[in-house]
Amino acid sequence: MSKKVKVKIKYNSTDSPICDLYQDISIDEAINELVDNLKLEKFSKENRIRYGLFFPDDGSQIDGKKRVGDILDDGMELYLADVSNPWFRQPPRTQSPGLRPSPPPPPPCNEVQACRLRLAHGCTYTIPNDRVIIDRSFLIEHLPKSEVIRQDVQKRMFGNAPLGSVSRDPHCEVFRKGERWFIRAIHSVYVNGKRYKGTEIPVTGSLMEIVLGDKGWHITIELFTP
Repeated sequence: MSKKVKVKIKYNSTDSPICDLYQDISIDEAINELVDNLKLEKFSKENRIRYGLFFPDDGSQIDGKKRVGDILDDGMELYLADVSNPWFRQPPRTQSPGLRPSPPPPPPCNEVQACRLRLAHGCTYTIPNDRVIIDRSFLIEHLPKSEVIRQDVQKRMFGNAPLGSVSRDPHCEVFRKGERWFIRAIHSVYVNGKRYKGTEIPVTGSLMEIVLGDKGWHITIELFTP
């Protein structure tokens, strides 16, 4: 009988029930069970809603392919949200009922944002000098040693691992051109399931998730004002 992990799932600003998740299922499978048990909407108009689990401390999304028992512990609090519109990143409403909310002020035209990479949970890398080249050696150098060892073990046991899909040669480059940030996909880079190679991709929004290689390594690109 598979053991369970007891976690607190917050899926809106008020509700946060305690839920039991089997340790031997994937995060994606756990999400499907939570959506059914909590009776959440599965469609927005005619489009299926894609839910994700997020860490509340930094808002990073948990890799859906990882096993529950490998990444979650009893007593943890997690956010469950539509990945395209996470409820916990919405600004609080301060207007009185019945009044239309005021649009946020436009950012100054001369504002230049910095960029950092969320390489794994609790592991970030701020890009120096507005440019960084990412390859497998870069990830091995900056990821926690425990994660690098786990990837090596997974590759030995199963013949592949996400880190092994990242090229030993330069895989991609993240750089600033003028006031905008771009990704140069030297090898395969996936954004929202679409594959890019040999092209430049603009970084849109304050958070953008990319995958390096087929079933490869997930990186979240975050733009911020220093």
